[in-house]
Amino acid sequence: MERETTLKRKIRVIAVSVLAATAVPITRAEQSEGHSSAFSPIVPAWHVQALLKWHPQADPAAPYNVSHVPLKRRIRVPAALQANGNARSGQGRIQSLDTYNRHTSKNPAQGGAGTRYAFTYWQYIHEAVYWGGSAGEGIIVPPSGEIVDCAHRNGVPMLGTVFFPPEVYGGNYTWVKEFIQKEDGRFPVADKLIEVAEYFRFDGWFINQETEGGAVADAAALRDMLKYIRDHSDLRMIWYDSMTESGEIRWQDQFNDRNDWYLRHNYSNGEQDAQGQLLATSIFLDFVVSPVTAPRSRQHALSLGLNPYDIHAGFELQANNFKETTSRRANVQTVFPPGKDHILSAGLYVPGQHARSLPDQDLLWSGGLGDPRDTSATVQTGFWRGFAHNMAAESSITSVPFMTNFCLGLGTDFYIKGKKVSEGQWWNRSLQDVLPTWRWIVDSKGSKLKLQLIQSDGFTGGGCLQVSGTLDADNVVRLYLTDLSISDDTRLNVVFKRGRPGDSQIQVGIALADDPTHFIYYDAGANRGIGWESHSMTIGEHAGKRIAAIALKFSAEPVIADYNIKIGQLGVVNGDDVPPSAPAEVRIVAGRLGEAALNIAWNPSSGEVAYYNIYSELGDGTMIYAGSTPNHYYYTERAHPDAVGLVVIAIGADRSHSPPGRTRSR
Repeated sequence: MERETTLKRKIRVIAVSVLAATAVPITRAEQSEGHSSAFSPIVPAWHVQALLKWHPQADPAAPYNVSHVPLKRRIRVPAALQANGNARSGQGRIQSLDTYNRHTSKNPAQGGAGTRYAFTYWQYIHEAVYWGGSAGEGIIVPPSGEIVDCAHRNGVPMLGTVFFPPEVYGGNYTWVKEFIQKEDGRFPVADKLIEVAEYFRFDGWFINQETEGGAVADAAALRDMLKYIRDHSDLRMIWYDSMTESGEIRWQDQFNDRNDWYLRHNYSNGEQDAQGQLLATSIFLDFVVSPVTAPRSRQHALSLGLNPYDIHAGFELQANNFKETTSRRANVQTVFPPGKDHILSAGLYVPGQHARSLPDQDLLWSGGLGDPRDTSATVQTGFWRGFAHNMAAESSITSVPFMTNFCLGLGTDFYIKGKKVSEGQWWNRSLQDVLPTWRWIVDSKGSKLKLQLIQSDGFTGGGCLQVSGTLDADNVVRLYLTDLSISDDTRLNVVFKRGRPGDSQIQVGIALADDPTHFIYYDAGANRGIGWESHSMTIGEHAGKRIAAIALKFSAEPVIADYNIKIGQLGVVNGDDVPPSAPAEVRIVAGRLGEAALNIAWNPSSGEVAYYNIYSELGDGTMIYAGSTPNHYYYTERAHPDAVGLVVIAIGADRSHSPPGRTRSR
């Protein structure tokens, strides 16, 4: 893609503080008490004047797009567990600008039927931008709540986009002037950007100003607007290297004295420190960073007292050029030199454009051999080694209970406790579980088993982990990096489907933080071969210690030529289940019983809630599944025509189920 069509967007703001989940006040959408037509909530996209007029209380769709998963704490891998010797921990970072939906406008706020792109390698990125914006659809685009939930669950901040396109793509410099207008010492648009991010609970904005026609005063106003947002919120701002300090659109391809005032500037009001005041959080450089300009950018950052890893060198991946051997290839060695400290951080432009399926994502991130420890170049990948060659995986698994069903946030069907409750393709990325940290680390003195995240079967959600192959020697699969405290009543849970009676051949292993390379295994025992089976193992003898990693071991006694097992759930819990309270005041916001499309709301349950399941209830008490969400506002098109009421059940962090909350026909 030519320069004019590549990185036409980017400044981000990260809201570090995440609001607690509380009951949302009744909106205008609820004032009709279920007698209005149902509506499908979509993710908004605004031009400047529309943004200035927006208020959440006047927007019926707004509550449906709120994220309800707080930003989780991340941990770095200890040296003893680092998969790849070339990777560096705590140095350069990866920022991903991705198109999670193919268009800017009319995207459902909470998923729907069909399928979507689901990113699954959050462990290697440190920040994500919901990339979008166009002259026709809107230039200010917040992320969908469901993708924010997914990112936050993995400890990754998610940002919205402000994109002023070049004139050739419909850009209008009037929009820039409207954006930077100032009234009585305030920036009204900045106030709205803060309001939007705090209401929807995402982490900031990526601002990309590429419309021609600016002057020094305009560039200074944008710089001051960054300062204003930093002064009035916890949001972080990211600047894209396009508009220079002169107001001209000219990509520098490096960090220098033509773009540095967007990150640090010496104001003359006496408030700054000796080196100036921090403004934007980081800068995303365009795609021509070279072995010459990368060190130069690093040195310039250091001269200003800045962290050079806040400088992101851009790499365009949407054209599939990470596989190329030409000069267009994404040569990340310019910032991540082999065997040396990182020079800068990396910014990836649309990595999901081609890697929308799991095999291609595995190739992009883990490398051609599918093992982050061995990122040797292959015939298939040419020079490409995968980002696991450069980045050490991180993890958000830092508290008990931890539970995963290996759900990707989409599926061909939906399952609850092993029962198929809905048929047909669906997507809702807010339901994606924390997926394995390492994909895949398998050790065996014989044949190595094959691991796959599949959607053709599942215990809860839309998929599971399938392990198959010839089991002729012990196989140890290291899955998760964790930091979990062990109590007297801590136990390991695993749910699997073997398909035949006998020994399951499976053990669950934990490595303790004081000896992270030594795994202690607990046998899941025999299985009856009748479907999904749950097994629990107590580990209270290690109380007071911490779990650093979780593994699975498959034993080869006897040898099995066609071994196949599906892992539907894996987790660490304390004591007995602690279900959340029943959802209260379940109500129909818009639509009527007997119609398939309904807008529903309820008061949040107390306790740790992972998500809610929504059902239609028939006259005989039968409950028909209608959808799931972490939110307490939900739109469904699957309500049963014979329903006499609706039921909402809260699912706890330990996957326990609350008592039902009900609403019935009047």
